[in-house]
Amino acid sequence: MIRSIFTCFLLVTFYCSNAQITLTESNLPIIVIESLNTINADNKVAATMKIYFKEDGSINKLTDVPEDYDGNIGIKQRGQTSLFLFDKKGFSLETRDELGEEDAAGIMGMPKEVDWVLHGPYSDKSLMRNALLYTLADSITPYAPRVQMAEVLINNEYQGVYLFTEKIKRDGNRVDIAKLKDDDITGDDITGGYILKFDKADEEEIGWVSSYSVSAAQPTNFIHVYPKWDDIVPVQKEYIQNWMADFENLLAGPDYTDDLIGYRKSINTESFIDFMLLNEMSRNVDAYRLSTYMFKDKDSNDDELHMGPVWDYNLAFGNANYCDGSRIDGWAYDFNDVCEGDMYQIHFWWKRLLTDPSFEKDIADKWMKLRNGKFSNSNINALIDYFEDQLALPQVRNFQKWEILGTEIWPNAFVGNTYASEVEYLRTWLMDRMAWMDNEFDIDLAAHDIDQVDITISPNPVNDILSFSLESFDNTFSVTVYDLAGQIKDVVVNKSSKTINVRDLNSGMYLIQISNNNNQTTKRFIKM
Repeated sequence: MIRSIFTCFLLVTFYCSNAQITLTESNLPIIVIESLNTINADNKVAATMKIYFKEDGSINKLTDVPEDYDGNIGIKQRGQTSLFLFDKKGFSLETRDELGEEDAAGIMGMPKEVDWVLHGPYSDKSLMRNALLYTLADSITPYAPRVQMAEVLINNEYQGVYLFTEKIKRDGNRVDIAKLKDDDITGDDITGGYILKFDKADEEEIGWVSSYSVSAAQPTNFIHVYPKWDDIVPVQKEYIQNWMADFENLLAGPDYTDDLIGYRKSINTESFIDFMLLNEMSRNVDAYRLSTYMFKDKDSNDDELHMGPVWDYNLAFGNANYCDGSRIDGWAYDFNDVCEGDMYQIHFWWKRLLTDPSFEKDIADKWMKLRNGKFSNSNINALIDYFEDQLALPQVRNFQKWEILGTEIWPNAFVGNTYASEVEYLRTWLMDRMAWMDNEFDIDLAAHDIDQVDITISPNPVNDILSFSLESFDNTFSVTVYDLAGQIKDVVVNKSSKTINVRDLNSGMYLIQISNNNNQTTKRFIKM
């Protein structure tokens, strides 16, 4: 996309690139979009999309048949600040049939749906912050948007590395809550489901303003996501507003810590804890106040308020140079103390919850469990390694298209001259951040996450039998295989021959963890 020289000078963080990159094959999926109309931010235009994706992880080529998807879509630009500051645009799209009607499709192994998002990381020069957070969230929460890195061509012009992901919406395979129809206006029917969020919004999208807002100039706006603001009927709007007001009154009231009549009877506490830990470990500068989703199902299914799903972490993990966004120390929930003049303040919920000793204990206990398991240094380093390996060649093309390495792009706190330095900054920042949180929560880390012993595995990629060799381990060692969501996979381990039969695993990336006494090591491998 070409912008005028004048426009480039107006925005100091804006970079114009006319680089033409030839893409014929990639280890990532290749998404090819063609449209006769200009893709804009106002409304979806008709286009076609082809996706070249091999589930076995082999190279995708434009000379192949696009078996994953080859059909019609509607597409528009998406984003808020990024839409105006960055030349690399993000997109919302919906799959359509030949008549232009919505038509659900299963894309790159994700469940069938209509609505999707192409996020184009730009100021996030690691290209992986959203993918990293969504994957971690998926390992501990009922649902987080599924992700797939891809390279994108639009009208034969290379656009770079994108994150193909699911749009947050009500669906059995996404936010799994009851469908709310127009005539669901009484009894149990009216009680759900609802999806709300805190975010920037046009005035008509705002459902109501919390009576516990920081000030009239800094309101906490509840925004209707499902049903949409122009679909929800008045009696349903009144119901969910009153329900949320009752919860806020309980939380602010004198008996808020009471197990029977306090706030816990209204919320799914674990979802609040998970949401808080994910935002704190990433020190998301937008945490709790923007792109902050919550949902409530029908009472007969689940009468509690849940936080999530997570969304939009490109300014997290030390990638914001304002409001202490890059600091290792300090809590993200203290944003109002740091940036009291910002229009979008953090709501009172989080500090209030932390004045409850039982909540404070529960969140520390959950952090210790995660740090000795799914969020161990070794597991998170392996996940970062996985994304870095995936992007080894695609990132070269991305930064040939967008020549921004070594250039400050708003709101970078760190500017690396190479892609490797950007990834290393992310990795080091996260390790230091988690260590600070360990100290603040005063938790004990298992010794095996500190003592790392190397092993060799082969072949990698593997079809059926994976062999491993190791030193300093006696015969009591244990072997566990995880998928990237942290789920343990059922495999047959032969200790005497030091082999693992992975024949029955689906194609994809896995982690093998071998532990013995105080020693542990984790490696990643690809099942073909």
